[in-house]
Amino acid sequence: MYIKSIELDGFKSYGELTQINGFDDKFNAITGLNGSGKSNILDAICFVLGISNLSHVRAGTLQDLIFKSGQGGVDKATVSITFDNTHASQCPPGYEDYREITVTRQLIMGGKNNYLLNGIKVQNKKIHDLFCSVQLNVNNPHFLIMQGKITKVLNMKPIEILAMIEEAAGTRMYEVKRQSALKQIEKKSVKIEELSAILKEEIEPKIAKLREDRRKFLDYQNIDAMLKKQTQLFECWQYCQSKQVHSVAVNKLRDTEVQIKSFENEIEENIQKCKELDEQIIQLTNNANTEASARLAELESELKEKQVKQAKSGASIDSVKFNITTEEKKIVQLNTNLSEDQAALTEKENRLESVRTSFETLKTNDEKDTEALNNAVKKLEALGTGMEVNDEGETQTLQDQFMKANQDAMQAATDAKIAANVIAKCKSELAEKEKELRSTSVNFSDYEKTKREVALKEKQLHKLEEELSKMNFSEDRMREVQNERQLLTEEVRSLRDSIELFYACHPRMRFTYDDMGPDFNRKSVKGVVCNLMKCKIPDVSMAIETAAGSRLYNVVVDTDKTVVKLLKKGNLQNRTTFIPLNKIKGGKIHPKIVKLAQNLVGPENCQTALSHLEYGAELETAMEYIFGNAFVCKDISVAKRIAFNDDIRKLCVTLDGDVVNPAGTLSGGAPKAGGSDLLKLAQTKNNEAILKEKESALGTIEANYRKLDELRSNFYGLKRKIVVVSGEFASLKKTVEQGNYQKLQDDINNMKKRIEESTATVKACKELEKKSKDKAGEIERKMKDIKGYFTNRLKEAEADVKRLKEKAEKSSKIWKQNEQDYELLKLEISTLKTEIENIKKEIEVSQKTLVDLNAQLADISGNDEELKTEINNVKAELASIKERIKEKNKDVQKKSKEKENLCAKNENLKLKIKAERQGLDKMEEYCKNAEKKMRDLSKKFSNHPNLKEAEKLSSNEGSELEKKIKANQEQRHKLSRVLNTQALTMFEEHEKKYMEVIEKMNICKTDKENILKTIKEMDVQKENSLKLAFHQVSKDFGSIFGTLLPGANAKLEPPKGKQILQGLEIKVALGDVWKENLSELSGGQRSLAALSLILAMLLFKPAPLYILDEVDAALDMSHTQNIGKMLKTHFKQSQFIVVSLKDGMFSNANVLFRTKFVNGVSTVTRTVNK
Repeated sequence: MYIKSIELDGFKSYGELTQINGFDDKFNAITGLNGSGKSNILDAICFVLGISNLSHVRAGTLQDLIFKSGQGGVDKATVSITFDNTHASQCPPGYEDYREITVTRQLIMGGKNNYLLNGIKVQNKKIHDLFCSVQLNVNNPHFLIMQGKITKVLNMKPIEILAMIEEAAGTRMYEVKRQSALKQIEKKSVKIEELSAILKEEIEPKIAKLREDRRKFLDYQNIDAMLKKQTQLFECWQYCQSKQVHSVAVNKLRDTEVQIKSFENEIEENIQKCKELDEQIIQLTNNANTEASARLAELESELKEKQVKQAKSGASIDSVKFNITTEEKKIVQLNTNLSEDQAALTEKENRLESVRTSFETLKTNDEKDTEALNNAVKKLEALGTGMEVNDEGETQTLQDQFMKANQDAMQAATDAKIAANVIAKCKSELAEKEKELRSTSVNFSDYEKTKREVALKEKQLHKLEEELSKMNFSEDRMREVQNERQLLTEEVRSLRDSIELFYACHPRMRFTYDDMGPDFNRKSVKGVVCNLMKCKIPDVSMAIETAAGSRLYNVVVDTDKTVVKLLKKGNLQNRTTFIPLNKIKGGKIHPKIVKLAQNLVGPENCQTALSHLEYGAELETAMEYIFGNAFVCKDISVAKRIAFNDDIRKLCVTLDGDVVNPAGTLSGGAPKAGGSDLLKLAQTKNNEAILKEKESALGTIEANYRKLDELRSNFYGLKRKIVVVSGEFASLKKTVEQGNYQKLQDDINNMKKRIEESTATVKACKELEKKSKDKAGEIERKMKDIKGYFTNRLKEAEADVKRLKEKAEKSSKIWKQNEQDYELLKLEISTLKTEIENIKKEIEVSQKTLVDLNAQLADISGNDEELKTEINNVKAELASIKERIKEKNKDVQKKSKEKENLCAKNENLKLKIKAERQGLDKMEEYCKNAEKKMRDLSKKFSNHPNLKEAEKLSSNEGSELEKKIKANQEQRHKLSRVLNTQALTMFEEHEKKYMEVIEKMNICKTDKENILKTIKEMDVQKENSLKLAFHQVSKDFGSIFGTLLPGANAKLEPPKGKQILQGLEIKVALGDVWKENLSELSGGQRSLAALSLILAMLLFKPAPLYILDEVDAALDMSHTQNIGKMLKTHFKQSQFIVVSLKDGMFSNANVLFRTKFVNGVSTVTRTVNK
């Protein structure tokens, strides 16, 4: 991101609108006299970047930034900067799609500021964040280097230079916060120690005393409560003992009466059974045939009904088979259509390829005609100002052209003379060399043999190099693929971890089971409900989740048989509820009720839950079963109006998850912790789709990487072979060249070549001299009649413009016509591709339907077999009934025998009743005496709460209870003398506060340990980062200083006997001699060293823009020129804007801006250095 142009209006000395265009993306310089406004351009840049310290822009108040402080008729200052944003690596986040970014800041009298980003008004923070994201924080301006900063660096101590390195490495802020944290920990530690001492010496003894008092108080309360209970229990036990005598007597009397009554009841039952047996014997005799006939009729009716069902089942099988045949025919037709469309697509793509060449030719012609028109217009404009366009495309006056032609003629004459002298000299030397060659004796056979070997090696080398070039291997491409592979691997791993973490936290959202063999159709398991539907809008996710309740995590399957298989063989890991589609019945809210509800509260406030969902057609029954009877309402008030309406009375769920039941219950009121699971599931599904794409891309990258790796191996093998052959070739060639014969032959050839070149130069110079003189004469004639000449030239230029304009318009028209045909053909190809994809999808749907139909056929066939089995069972039962009729007569004889047995049993019971009544009279007298004694005690204990417990005690347990009561009475008396009745309340209050303090202290200690552990880990990372920065900055420091001061070197190193973290010093070497300190250097050399260090730190984390304000003020011309060279060499990715008054600096700049003060305002002119 670099500056392309700046527009100033009313800012400081720029009282009029001034546009500064054409900034170079590498090196720009600004120069001008003092007070002409050159530094105001830098102030304008800082102004737009959002500077808050006005002293950096040499102003006391914001009003000082307006032209003449608002007194010159200008009431606002506006600065706009346009940045080039085409470098992807330097783009601010969120602005990657913008090729240019224009930032405007406007200051209005009164102090009001306006910021505009690409013409849209924005907040100051947004501008600040944008520039900070590309290392352009103007309020901490590392990219702005002033002359005072160099002096500051020269006076720095070792620890201050270390601080600069820390700032460059990004660890300085951590160090400041680390020291602050350690001081805070130390203060808190002192407080905690003081608090611990107070707790140990004062609080804990007091707590212990209160704990002992509380124990005694609780013991007293326990003993007192126990004593009361024991006393009451003992008294109840005494009552129970008296009651027990009466109870035994009553029970014996009752048992005797019950026994007699039981015998009498049994006699009555036997008499009744005899009567029933008489009736059954008569009924069996009379109605046996009637019952058999009724059951036979019932079974025959059932048989007929099942046979009808079996016939319907057979018809359904025929219908499904017909549908299967239809789908198979449809798939065949779709495949035919697909083949035809693919053939048409291939034909149109071939046509597109043939049309593309002619289309590009027409486009090239249009561009050439447009360029010719622009040149003609440029010539016409130049003639209108009294100038002409020369052969190089530059505008010049006739006088300038005349002088240029004369200079060219003179220069050509001089070059011809020099070339003639070279020819004469070379001819003389050539004769001598040829004479020497003829007199030289050489072994020609060895020489020729070596030359042939050189030729063979050269041929072999060319062949190997040609093979190497054909391999098309690029190390950059290899690194690019490696980086892309690593990046994709990290992304895939991150996505997998995210998805697995979600399902680990929500295991019910994923249903897994073991493979149950090839016979099991996995499509019969539809999946978990939450995965089978999708909310049309995210806002209703919480409502849908609440409406579904636990059913959101149920598993939908096709039939109950599938459920049985899964439970038996699926090895399910979690308890799972299934929804078999063949066993449930769905239902929807009646449309009239929906309409009534929407009329009551408005359609936008109330919709059915089903209307908010998207799901497959085969899941309609399941979705109606879960969501069919629920409304989704906007809020609780709407939900109450619908749920409690007598004509509606349906379950309502609000968008916040509150539930209103027509039965009168409300639930909800608090948002679910963590938000809606359905929203998280939707994000996870999106991540799964992205993961699938990334894994596919990773597979492609892996394949490319393997190919490139193999190619790299072959490439470097061939390279090593080239190195060997090249060495042999060089050795042989050197042998030939070092021979005297070859040297003479080379000298002769070189001289002949120089003679030929010089002869050609003489000829070319004479032609140029003649041409230049002719041109000068022609221009001189034009100058004599300059008015007429320009009139004629203007007419010719206007005619050329008109002619070229017509030609350009014609070319443009033809190109646009062909462009329409070209685009239409591309559209047809795109449409065909879409149709092909649609047909493929239809084929997939039909194939899926075919699978479902086959499954349906299997189900119906199974039901048909079951019906056949049931029909056979009914037939078997019919045969069985007919057999039982034959056995009825045997039952009559059996019941007559049973009657005789009952009569005999009654006679025995009458004898037992007579014996029991003889002892009953004595028992009644004993019971009356026991009842009188019990009545006397029952007035006090009959309803006592401990009565039941007392009744369970034995005699021994009662005596033991009496002993315990006496012992507890003594213990209670002892404790009552030392009792503190407030101990319980005081202990609970003090202990609660004490535990809170202890818990907080433990938290503080844990936090301290964690912080110190983190600081220790961060210190290691800081030291590693600092060492990395130190070595890189030191290396760049030496390189930059060597460029600024050739033959010199510089570095950073710790003071003697210290480590890097204890400080750094600047060391400078002139030649091979390292100076002990900077005082041995001249002022210019010290300034260069400081500037080199600053730039080396900037180079560690380069910003896209750097501003240097007269940093060369203290340097001589040679050093200033070296700064320009250094910036070009080391900062190739950044744009430099340098303010300087020295020619050595701005002569190296690609673009130079000169400022002048004209008529009270600053102006700017631009020059491109070549």
